[in-house]
Amino acid sequence: MLYGGVPVLLGIGLLVKAIQPSQEPPVVVEVTAPVQGVVALGRLEPAGGVIKLSVPNAADSRVNQILVSEGDQVEAGQVIAILQGIERREADLRDAQAEVRLQEAALAKAQRGDAKRSQLVAQQAALDQITAQLQAETRQRQAAIASAEATLREAQLSYERQQMLQVEGAISQADLDQAQLALDTAEATLIERQASLEQTTQTLQAQRTQAEAQLAELQEVLPVDVAIAQEQLNKARIAVEQRQADLE
Repeated sequence: MLYGGVPVLLGIGLLVKAIQPSQEPPVVVEVTAPVQGVVALGRLEPAGGVIKLSVPNAADSRVNQILVSEGDQVEAGQVIAILQGIERREADLRDAQAEVRLQEAALAKAQRGDAKRSQLVAQQAALDQITAQLQAETRQRQAAIASAEATLREAQLSYERQQMLQVEGAISQADLDQAQLALDTAEATLIERQASLEQTTQTLQAQRTQAEAQLAELQEVLPVDVAIAQEQLNKARIAVEQRQADLE
């Protein structure tokens, strides 16, 4: 029985081994997330190509506003876009135009001589003051001369009387000498006051003549003043042309 049972057991073992499945190594499958985008350096161009527009005299050529749509018909010279910074350039143009108007007014004033109006008024006032001073000083000096002439006449008469009395022996030589001194003093006073009148008159007349010359010079429209004003106006007009070119 023992020997007979051995083949049976072996047969059962082979049957069991045949029935069991073979064990293979597992396959690992990696699942990746779907691609959302591609990051890369490059340059995109439309199929029809890129049209390049020239923007002269533009410090900032970035477009601020597009005035046409795709497919619109445009004409030569038509504004199709507005660049950034247009407001600043328009303000610069307005400032330049205002400067032209200002310089035009300045030129008109120079041509009329109005630029020196305040100086004219001041110079006329100075001339009037000198004239009034001359008249007042003349009257004062003339009055002093008249007084000196009267004193001289009185001294002359007194001396003549004293001289007659001295001849008659009624007065002493000292009294006659005193009358002579008074006469000499009166004559010197008259001469001094006449000289004072002449000096004052000459001085004030010279000042008056100078003031009149200065007034006439101010009243004259000098060509150089007009030329300067004209050049300032030309400069302002050139600035307007430059600002207009910046907008084109």
